[in-house]
Amino acid sequence: MEKKGFLGRTEIRLVLETGAAGIGEEVVVCGWARTVRVQGAGAFAFLEINDGSSFHGSVPHPVSLSLGGWSGLGGRLGLAPCLRCGEQR
Repeated sequence: MEKKGFLGRTEIRLVLETGAAGIGEEVVVCGWARTVRVQGAGAFAFLEINDGSSFHGSVPHPVSLSLGGWSGLGGRLGLAPCLRCGEQR
């Protein structure tokens, strides 16, 4: 998938269009958290990340809350924080 800009990001539109053909590729997306769903008794969360490149969806990104830094945000996750996330699909 094509990477753009100094952050080496891939537009979410391209991730969604590539679908299963992108399995195994490393993907970096940048955007804001549209929703945050805490699961597993607070052990992890799913962030729905959007960068404005697609009206048809967001990329769900699992995050381990044990990585630190999350407790300082408290209830402010509703402010749509900007994120840079990378993972192998």
